[in-house]
Amino acid sequence: MFCSNCGSPNNITAKFCSKCGHALTPNQQSQDPHSSGAERQYLADGSPTAEQFYRAAIGPQNQDAYLRKFLRFDQGGARWSWNWGAFFLTFYWLLYRKMWLNALIYFVLPYVIIFATVFVGTLIGSGEYAAGMAYVLVMAAMFVFPPLYGDALYHRHCRKKIAEAKANLALGDDASRLQAVARSGGVSRILLIFGGILFSIMLIGIVAAIAIPAYQQYVTKAKAASQF
Repeated sequence: MFCSNCGSPNNITAKFCSKCGHALTPNQQSQDPHSSGAERQYLADGSPTAEQFYRAAIGPQNQDAYLRKFLRFDQGGARWSWNWGAFFLTFYWLLYRKMWLNALIYFVLPYVIIFATVFVGTLIGSGEYAAGMAYVLVMAAMFVFPPLYGDALYHRHCRKKIAEAKANLALGDDASRLQAVARSGGVSRILLIFGGILFSIMLIGIVAAIAIPAYQQYVTKAKAASQF
């Protein structure tokens, strides 16, 4: 039995999903008024549908929201949408969704573009102007393109994971393929915790940068006052 929430395979007698804890029933998909004909066919022949693979790749976090967008993309809908996570925390959102290479490119590419622009600008005698324009354009692109096309990028990432699992001959059946997609997909909680630790360190540094000079100033004034 596959979980209708995250797509993970479970024992036929299981009452709850071993991966996400979602309640399982033998006819859970046929009882769902939103289930499609393909899903009902999946119950009959035991073959996971494209939706089941998507659910496994996405994981339980914001699954339905991403799934609606993915199905729209598959039907030829517009490739752009809006993702607030990709807007406010683009780098961490990419890491959270296990898009390691995209996160590396997002981190490195702005520096490469600005350095190349400054280098070329210096050769033609307009280094400062070129650097300023490059910085403005790069910052604008970083705040516009990731939230607009982040979902499409994530859709492509999930499709790649699904294709790799289906092409892996070592995985003997669909249950193993679906489980492999669930393992490689989902989210990375470790990196989310790591990001929280980094944010806490940064916050402590900011507080220390404000508090220590103020304390030193207070001590100096106290010593000066004690001399009179």
